Amino acid sequence: MAFVFSLLLLLPAGAAAETVVWGEAVKSAIPAPAVSSPVPAGVVKDITVMVYLNARNDLERFGMADVNEMEQVGSTPGMNVVAELGRSAGYDQSEGDWSGSRRYLVGVGVDTGTITSPVLQELPAVDMGDWRHLAEFGKWAKNNFPAKRYMLIVWNHGSGWEKSALPGGPRGISYDTDTGSHISPAELALALKEMGGVDVYASDACRMQTAEVAYELRGQADVIVGSEEDEYSSGYYYPWFLGKLSDKTSASPEETAGFAVEAFREFYAYFDRGATHSALRAGALEGLAARLKAWSAAFMASGERDLARAAKKKAQTFRIRDSKDIYDLVRVVTAGTANPELAALGRGLLEYMDGSLFAANGTVTAEYANARGLAVYAPVSTYNPAYYGGAWARASGWDEFARWYAGVRPEEDSWFPEVKGDE
Repeated sequence: MAFVFSLLLLLPAGAAAETVVWGEAVKSAIPAPAVSSPVPAGVVKDITVMVYLNARNDLERFGMADVNEMEQVGSTPGMNVVAELGRSAGYDQSEGDWSGSRRYLVGVGVDTGTITSPVLQELPAVDMGDWRHLAEFGKWAKNNFPAKRYMLIVWNHGSGWEKSALPGGPRGISYDTDTGSHISPAELALALKEMGGVDVYASDACRMQTAEVAYELRGQADVIVGSEEDEYSSGYYYPWFLGKLSDKTSASPEETAGFAVEAFREFYAYFDRGATHSALRAGALEGLAARLKAWSAAFMASGERDLARAAKKKAQTFRIRDSKDIYDLVRVVTAGTANPELAALGRGLLEYMDGSLFAANGTVTAEYANARGLAVYAPVSTYNPAYYGGAWARASGWDEFARWYAGVRPEEDSWFPEVKGDE
């Protein structure tokens, strides 16, 4: 039977999507990493990778496939791979069409179509959009599979800072269609805090690598991994990421995050599909907020409204056009300003991001050549009042800047970039 790589772009419900199918020859061309057998439970290993797969939605078949992918590597003498997989009725009927959630210690499986790892817990009634359930999973994994370092991957739809104007509208990750709930960025931080924090946090989800999300997570993870742009539904190719990590389970948090970024980039480069992924040092986020506050104040005071118009057009954007790459926005303004103070602040800010903030970055295709690793809300025409109130907006003064930036209207609308899938 032909193996299916489905690179289905995560679009809003009802939007047009594209599925690309490759045959068995392509699958066989991707090398599987060599792995070792796991050691008995109870040993303190180098790292425990905890993967929270909320597939209680239209991504269910991809969640099943990803756990099956993990079994190509599985747990090793130095690494535990622990997963919780949630399912819902009406999406995928494979493996008996069970529902609820199951927790696995992922082992090595030879069946590429069926999950064979032992089920350690079966939870028939769960809400995987409740941050408290995520926190409980993390505590359970840590208690049962102790390690020197911990990585948490949250897998699902993601919306980062969603520009819906509805109060309390969708923003965040882990959408559970059975319960109608999801985890907001602030709740994600609460979950991490409740489980005692992690060394590496990663979102295997769309557009979660934003200043608004990352700033909430500071203090709860050393390194934060994610994508500025939408991901394809195939998300991580776990054999490559876990394969790299299994070769060096003693890797530092930054090295571990780097493996995730590198594997993500390599997989989508293999198919020449546009993608972004990066790793941030969380300890640098407060310094970033302080520097951006001074920079944005100087930009507004400069009166260079034409430069703001140019930045809207030139700086790296994404499918959600109100999202800009912070580094590239500052780069464009710094290159174009006639104000010495603004230029100096911009140069210092770029140096800070290069030297202190970014631990790793990977992009695929020229479309994302200027994506350096962190997106931010930068409205091109209309400010969303629902933006106010987040920790990032308060600390960085970005709320005031976003209002000003949105108010700098272009002379005509012809400059708006044509963004694939934005209808």
